Amino acid sequence: MRVLPGLSLALMLLPACAVSDGEEPAASPAAPEAATRRAPPQIAFGKRGELIIDGKPRFIRGGYRSGQEDRFAEALRSAADAGFDLVHDYRFESFDVDQQGVKQFITDARAYLRKADQLGLGVFLGLPRKAVSSADEASLTAIVKALAKEHALWFWYIYDEPSERELPLASAEKVYALLRRLDPQRPSVILANTPATLNQYLPFCDLIWSNRYPIAATSPEKSSLRPLADTVRTNMKTAQGRKPLWSVVQGQDNKGSPKLRARRPNLPKPDDRNHRPNAAELRAAAHIAIASGSMAVVYYWAPEDWYSMKKDTPGIWASLGKVVHELGELEPVLLSAAAPGTLQMVKTDDAVMTWTRSHAGKVYVGLVNTEINSPAQVTFRYPGAAGEFATVGGNGELARGKGGEASVRLGPAGVLVVSADAQATPATGRR
Repeated sequence: MRVLPGLSLALMLLPACAVSDGEEPAASPAAPEAATRRAPPQIAFGKRGELIIDGKPRFIRGGYRSGQEDRFAEALRSAADAGFDLVHDYRFESFDVDQQGVKQFITDARAYLRKADQLGLGVFLGLPRKAVSSADEASLTAIVKALAKEHALWFWYIYDEPSERELPLASAEKVYALLRRLDPQRPSVILANTPATLNQYLPFCDLIWSNRYPIAATSPEKSSLRPLADTVRTNMKTAQGRKPLWSVVQGQDNKGSPKLRARRPNLPKPDDRNHRPNAAELRAAAHIAIASGSMAVVYYWAPEDWYSMKKDTPGIWASLGKVVHELGELEPVLLSAAAPGTLQMVKTDDAVMTWTRSHAGKVYVGLVNTEINSPAQVTFRYPGAAGEFATVGGNGELARGKGGEASVRLGPAGVLVVSADAQATPATGRR
């Protein structure tokens, strides 16, 4: 298990959060004082980059906005109901401490964190971007010292898709050093959108995230989820195990972009019929991240000045929640080790990615079609399976075979998870 510098492994108990572009609502009242009495979480990472909160490994399902709406802390309930573990609100990054004051930032953030704590949510809390870019030590010191004991605060979110112009490397280095000195037990995160950016900022965070949103608004017929797979795998190689890497995936339909709609006034507004990513693509993106080695899936979706998920695409929001709950049900499997041996592809399709796990006497195989416009069919054999495979979840079709062999048909962006009893280990007779 990889532990952050200064982290203790005497771990306790914690329940399980990108810019709100409209007028910011007032902060909700702080939660009862009892919310501050629990100790801050003890956080570590496992050898595969999985998060360990107070001694409990987790496969994290995160979201970049509080919930269906940009309603600050009041929207946290919808995130909890949808099954997310980890939430965030961009208002904190857009906060101007020079104009609004550090005290107001702390008041708002504390209210948000305590409401999240009431709902069993963790938070990746964005730091004010101006303060980060200028390495404003006084403001950042006040923020960290005031909030470091909050139970729902899992990560400091340093910056989102930085460039050297927006976040000079010298500032990133100073901010990271400040966080390590003031709050050594809590990890910090930077989101990188290119392998080059990832490599630049990797030294200045404890956990690196990568994102790619490959479904285009104007040409979905030419879109594919393959670029997501390529990006995650490339960034995994770039990180080379130096820091854990998690994948951020597309939840937003870019047809909702006000700038794009100004150029393309005939572009249809996103609704439940035309939203891309659709329900299948939301699920497929998660399994591509898993097959690429990410031990978390974090969804980004757009602010309400693009479109309202609650009012305009309630079916898509429900579909996203279904996927998040599915991942929650699979969590014990996803946290288990890869199945021993090699999954043999008898009939292959290079659009299909796979992952395997060995858990509770069974072997699990996940398959995902990275193409969103065409189906795929594969046949695989796993010598370690004792019997026929059966469907666990997803929307693909399984044709059972003998001797640990199975044929699978996947629709566009199709996913299928199957399992079979594992063969007994000769030396022990155990599965």
